[in-house]
Amino acid sequence: MGFGTVGGKGKAWMSFFLRPLQNLEVGLFAIPIVLLLGEIRCLSLISSVPLALILGVIGIFVALVSFFRSWGYGIAVIGAVFLGLTFYNHFPISIFWGGMLTVTFVLSLGVLLLSIFFVEGLIEEKTISLTNMTAFLDELQESYNHEVQERKDGELLYQGRVAALEKELSVCSERLQEVSKKYSHTNEDLRVLIDQRDSWVKDYMTLHQEYIRVVAGDGENSLFPWKVFQGYSQEEVEHLRQSRDAERVAYLEKICEKEHSEKYFAEERLEKALADLLEATRCKEGLEQKLLQKEEEIEALKQEIAIERVQGSSADHERAIYKGMYLQLREQFKVKDAFLKKARRECFLAQEQLLVLKREEEEKASDLSTMDGFVIIQNLLLQIEALEEEIICLEELVLHNQNP
Repeated sequence: MGFGTVGGKGKAWMSFFLRPLQNLEVGLFAIPIVLLLGEIRCLSLISSVPLALILGVIGIFVALVSFFRSWGYGIAVIGAVFLGLTFYNHFPISIFWGGMLTVTFVLSLGVLLLSIFFVEGLIEEKTISLTNMTAFLDELQESYNHEVQERKDGELLYQGRVAALEKELSVCSERLQEVSKKYSHTNEDLRVLIDQRDSWVKDYMTLHQEYIRVVAGDGENSLFPWKVFQGYSQEEVEHLRQSRDAERVAYLEKICEKEHSEKYFAEERLEKALADLLEATRCKEGLEQKLLQKEEEIEALKQEIAIERVQGSSADHERAIYKGMYLQLREQFKVKDAFLKKARRECFLAQEQLLVLKREEEEKASDLSTMDGFVIIQNLLLQIEALEEEIICLEELVLHNQNP
């Protein structure tokens, strides 16, 4: 807080000392007018020179300086010297007062010329500043349009990526549904194969036990009791039994081989089904993980698009505010500049009216008319000063808005 107060006081003192320099052109306009009025008053007091002649000559010299600048000033200086010599030869004027009046007249015309040059330079600087400001606004508008176009392109790119990801997500969802169906079918096939394997194992165990009983000769407990040999002899019965046992053994071995091959085939199918099941499980997990990843990417892209839209809307709002402020300040600057030009024209017209006054009445009436013209010019100069101050404030405000 302390440093800010010191800095503010320093700026206030600086503005206090620089304020007369900012209004220098107004003073330069007032000085030659005061000098010319003083010369008119002095000539009217110390000599009998007609006032109309003095006003006419001074008006001609002021017009020369105003319209022809340096050339007019040179002609006015030569004319002033010539006029001083003429007055000295034809009117009772001392050399001292004539020389002083001539020098004062030359100095007043020089100050008038300097003030005209200074005001023209100030107007040119303000015109250049306004041109630079307009160019800066055009550049800012171009960069803003470029940035808006880039954001639109980025938003379209994001929308395209989101559409592609959504399409890929739908494809992954369809594949996941297909894999889920395949997984359910594979589970059903696996259950059927397991049940079939269990039944084949039971049948195999039953046949294996029957084979063991047959080989062991347990005819009573066999599943195929042979009681049809009662009418035969012992040898025939033994022979028939052996042949029947051999046939049964061959039949059982054949059945065992068949069961063994079917069991091997079932185990292969079971292993294949298990492998398909594992592959389907891995594929399902991969698709689910990919699906989650795509959903996260879509959410991230949606958040980025929302952030871009919020930032774009805030930047558009700020730029619209700055642009409106700039246009408002520019219009105010134009209006104040027009008022300033109008006031200057009125000032010059008042000067011309003052210089072309042709009064031949008494000294009091002429003095009163001269003082009225001086009051009018002074009021116009005060208006010019006020307009200049407003224009300077507007320029500072514009520069402050350009460099936030």
